[in-house]
Amino acid sequence: MAGTNIQKDPWLSEILGKVAFHLEVGEKLPESFQCECFIDVKIDSGNVVAINALQEMGFLLTDTHIQLKREPSPLLRSETGVRLAVSSDEVAVRAIAGSAFTNSRFHLDPRIDNSVANRIKSEWAGNFFKNTRGDWMVVVEDKGVVCGFLQLLKKSSTEIIIDLIAVHEDSQGKGFAAAMIAFAFNNCLINPSIIVGTQVSNIRSLRLYESLGFRVSSAKYVFHLHL
Repeated sequence: MAGTNIQKDPWLSEILGKVAFHLEVGEKLPESFQCECFIDVKIDSGNVVAINALQEMGFLLTDTHIQLKREPSPLLRSETGVRLAVSSDEVAVRAIAGSAFTNSRFHLDPRIDNSVANRIKSEWAGNFFKNTRGDWMVVVEDKGVVCGFLQLLKKSSTEIIIDLIAVHEDSQGKGFAAAMIAFAFNNCLINPSIIVGTQVSNIRSLRLYESLGFRVSSAKYVFHLHL
């Protein structure tokens, strides 16, 4: 199994109710897995040999993950109602995260109930307020009520990763997602590049990112295995 690595995810294990692992594929895949568990793996879309091997082992192709990147340059945009999150925003952010996602790999997996997928996203966003995930969180208000959030990770002194972004369905189509991304560009680091991942099926998000100057940098397949 040269170069192959499998790591347990205690946080995801607790939510799914069974042991969850992340598999990083190296030169050789394990021949089998002997456990009652959940395993996910993200692999380059051009690695045909490993893709075929994973499918023969019972892995289900769940998602095609597209990564996009925007190189450093200012985003000039009105940011009215956009600010950094505070602790009192947690309830609103969790509620948005628990209802706004429909195209995540967990929602697209037929073996994972939508209520569980929603909880994963809600807890994921909630981890920011526990200081266990995320370096910044940006929120946007619509008529004085938090209607969207942007969770960010600092990859380096010049790069930011969009970890989660969501806008309540009643406030979509008003430019709030773009306003939060502009705020991140202009306030979180000095002239950073920003990396984001989304699903190839999420055409709306892809169009948004392209309109803001993001360009596709890689494509990976995401596989899930339920044992």
